[in-house]
Amino acid sequence: EVPSQRPSTSLSPSVAPTGNPSTRPSMSLSPSLAPSSEPTVDPYPENPVPSSPKSGYFNYNPSDDIYGPDNWSSIRASDTDEYKYWSEFAKYIDSSMDVDINFCGQTVRFKNPKGHPYTQSPINVTPQNKKHCNEYHQIRDRAGDWRLDDVEVEKQFLGSKLRIVYPRRTGLEPDPPNADIPLGWQKQMDVVHIDIKVPSEHQLNGTSYEAEYQIFIMSTAGRGAAAISILIDTHNRPRENAQFKLLLDAFKMLFISDYSDCLAKKRLNIPRGRKLENILFEEEIRNLLSDDEDRQTEDHLPFEDLLDSYLDKKRRRRQEIHPDCLFGNVTDGLDPCTSEGFWDPWHKDDIMRSFWFYAYDGSLTEPPCYPFVGWRIVDTPMLISRKQLNDLRKLIFLHQTGECVPTSNQYGHSVARPLLSNKGVEIHRCTCLDFLSDMERDANPKIDTCPVERFCEYHECAPPV
Repeated sequence: EVPSQRPSTSLSPSVAPTGNPSTRPSMSLSPSLAPSSEPTVDPYPENPVPSSPKSGYFNYNPSDDIYGPDNWSSIRASDTDEYKYWSEFAKYIDSSMDVDINFCGQTVRFKNPKGHPYTQSPINVTPQNKKHCNEYHQIRDRAGDWRLDDVEVEKQFLGSKLRIVYPRRTGLEPDPPNADIPLGWQKQMDVVHIDIKVPSEHQLNGTSYEAEYQIFIMSTAGRGAAAISILIDTHNRPRENAQFKLLLDAFKMLFISDYSDCLAKKRLNIPRGRKLENILFEEEIRNLLSDDEDRQTEDHLPFEDLLDSYLDKKRRRRQEIHPDCLFGNVTDGLDPCTSEGFWDPWHKDDIMRSFWFYAYDGSLTEPPCYPFVGWRIVDTPMLISRKQLNDLRKLIFLHQTGECVPTSNQYGHSVARPLLSNKGVEIHRCTCLDFLSDMERDANPKIDTCPVERFCEYHECAPPV
């Protein structure tokens, strides 16, 4: 073919015309179609199943016919990490429940010592059967004596969650966080650990949330564990949740420490003093580790040395605590051994923003799914920033050990067990119609509950029918 018309001769073309017409479209100030977008890269790709998975391995891939949720029941209970963890409390677990059984695939109901049916968790929590709340006071919590950066408070990256493990009580002091749970549980039971999962496992009236924060308390009277679940949502304001920031900071330090060990294992040639490339959170943690009085002398340190310096300070701080606090010899009711700046896992403004909750008897949410958990789902979510949610995801999904082994078993950016049926489950909701906060009752001892017309002053939803 030849061009349909000759090129203009008013100007000499810089390049002689070819024998074929150009296929380039004519230039336009406003292109009719937007340019094609770059292919998206998954920021949190799933880790492949290990070539030789350890006994008890599981994941959240619904298509995995061996390790996925539909096949968790085939895992031997004694091979699981949760079996090993809860064996510490075996003497406190109802003796009628065989801990060598994996309950994940059980469809029959089991009953607790009071004859109430258990079910498998998580579920959509809604008072579908209108079971009455017979709990008569708020969860009476105490913060305890520990700070998150105390070396005795163990921070763990597990495949399915972040976990904070508190030191067990060995005397009168120091105190772990503790709580008095209503409805016949013991008074001031100790918190054993806190789990954080993404996204939420429970639904609240059909709504899923960005994450879930679960405080586990162990009864020593044979009732099993009480779990206080606080759902996590995000807000659009730039302000960060101050208490949750402390939690994230503690895990970021461990995240980077493990990553630094991994780099050393790989024998990477990083000149002394040079900033390590592509390490998540490094700048944030460098600022956290260098307090004002040490910053001038520590800013020049390589990151690994800065971590070592920080841990040495923590060890020294622990050694300086009064020995009476370590050996339980203090009986002062004012609790003089409380750490300065202790971390409150129940913080009323930032974490546990309501006194009221939904409740049911259920199970652990991963193998072996033991059905000994009395769940309390707080009716108001914790609020964090979008950045904090993204940091939480990075911590859970991208962590690797000091041996360079990825830890997460997530699938589709989730370490939440798929929702299970709530059909026939006895769920009750406690509101201000059942009890007011202790502070309000103390201020006016003659008033124990709120009138219906004031319900919405205390709750974010309409009064129950």
